[in-house]
Amino acid sequence: MVCVDHKIGSSRQRAGEHIERPIIIGNGAWIGMNVTIMPGVVIGEGCVIAANSTVLKNTHANELYVGTPAKSIRKLN
Repeated sequence: MVCVDHKIGSSRQRAGEHIERPIIIGNGAWIGMNVTIMPGVVIGEGCVIAANSTVLKNTHANELYVGTPAKSIRKLN
């Protein structure tokens, strides 16, 4: 997983200062194939992220997330 971004610099220097932010994945979470998780996001415990989803924000525990951007479609037991 890549957890690094950068500021956009001036036209003479597009790659600015690196910004490192962790991705935290809770216990028992499932991450489907080809999922993109943005830096700084926390995936809740027991959460399921469907294949091909893009997670832009923190997720709640025990919920199913689908799509781009990923949205919760139901709670899991």
